[in-house]
Amino acid sequence: VEAAGQRLVGNNFTLAGATVGSLTIAKTGSISNPKLGEMGAKVAEFTIASGSSEDVTLKRLTLYQAGNLNASNISNLTLKQAGLTLATAPGFDSKLHATFDMPAGFLLAKGQTKTFQVYADIGGTARANDDLKLYVEEDADLYGVGSTFGYGATVTRTNYNGSTCAAT
Repeated sequence: VEAAGQRLVGNNFTLAGATVGSLTIAKTGSISNPKLGEMGAKVAEFTIASGSSEDVTLKRLTLYQAGNLNASNISNLTLKQAGLTLATAPGFDSKLHATFDMPAGFLLAKGQTKTFQVYADIGGTARANDDLKLYVEEDADLYGVGSTFGYGATVTRTNYNGSTCAAT
C-alpha cells in the first residue's frame, strides 16, 4: 500500500484456527397432555450435549411457543435438570419467547449429555385441545461459553422442533 508516495509495511502475522465448543439440543422423552388449571405441568423435555472440544457453560436458553394455546395461559415456567431448578421465566413475551437466564451457568463437560425439563402452570381459561409446542427458534436462543477459549459455543438445533401437547 502506498500513501503520499511512501510505501507502508507492517508486521507479518500468522492466523491460527481453533475448534470452539459446541452444543446440540434434541428432543427426548414424551409429554403427556396437561390439564386445564394444572400447576407445574411438564411441557418440554430435551437433551443438551456438549461437543468433544471443550467444556461449555450453558448461560441462556430461549424457547419459542408455536402452539395455539394463548401465551397468557402459560406462566411460571421452570427449567430443571435432574430435579434441580436452573432458571425460571414468568411467562412469554409479546413475540412468544420465554427466556431462562443462568448467570452462574450450568457446566456441561466436553462430550457430556444432560436431560432438561420445562414445567409451567396452565391457566384455567385455556380451551380444551389448545396445543403447546416449545422449541429453540434460532441458534442464538441457546447460548453457552466454552471453558478453554471463552467464546460462544456453536449450536445445532435441528433435532429440537419441540413436542406438541394439548391442554385437556
